[in-house]
This record gives sequence, C-alpha cells and structure tokens, in this order.
Amino acid sequence: AEFLLLYFITVVILSPIIEELLFRGIFLRRFNKELDNLTLAILITSILFGLCHGFGGILGAILFGICVSILYIKSRNILVPIFAHFLNNLLSFLLALSGVEYLIQSNLAIIILIIILAIVSNFVLFKAIFSEWPNEME
Repeated sequence: AEFLLLYFITVVILSPIIEELLFRGIFLRRFNKELDNLTLAILITSILFGLCHGFGGILGAILFGICVSILYIKSRNILVPIFAHFLNNLLSFLLALSGVEYLIQSNLAIIILIIILAIVSNFVLFKAIFSEWPNEME
C-alpha cells in the first residue's frame, strides 16, 4: 500500500509537474529562442522527452510531447500541459492497477477492437496536430 501511494505521488502528481516545467517551460522556450524555429524546437523537445521515457514507449511519448507542446503554446499557460500530463498518467496508473492488460491479451475480439481504435485515434490525432500546429510562440 505504501509503495502504491509513493508510485501514485511520483508518477501521477510529481512527474507531470517536473517534466512539463522542464520540457515545455524551459527547453521548448529556450530552443525556440536559440534556434528561432518553433517547429524544430517542438520536435527536438518532444524527441528528448520521448527518449527519457524508455524503449517501447518512445514514439508514444514523442507524440504526447508534441501534443502538450501545442497545448502549451496555444494556451500560453504551463498548467494546461501539466493537467493533460496528469490525466494521461492517472489513466495509465488506473489501467495498470485494474489489470486490464491480462483481459486484453486473452481476448481476440478486444485485440481487434483496440487495433481499430488505435488506427482511428491516430488518424484523428495526426489530423489535429497538423491543423493546430502553431506558427509562433507568444
């Protein structure tokens, strides 16, 4: 129980705050200023963010980094990506706690449904990223 609480505090609460302050609040702003190229700043920051999330989750973390970068730039408020990151980690935590991965691995219909949902959601995600891509920061 203590380990679970510590894990929750670390992964769900502290990580989103620290990572967003670091990657969006400092790195994104700094790369944008130094490179004078917002697209490159978003991509570099998101790749670094992805690399910090270990093998297997790198591509998802890079895409997530791009999304929260856009949220930060559009909202001009660091609390927005912190909250999005918090929700993402909370959902991950709850799914891991529920043991849903065992149900998924043992049911072909659910696997097929998840593949279809992944394809559709990635299409929607990429469409949103390209339509919302910011041209400038502040």
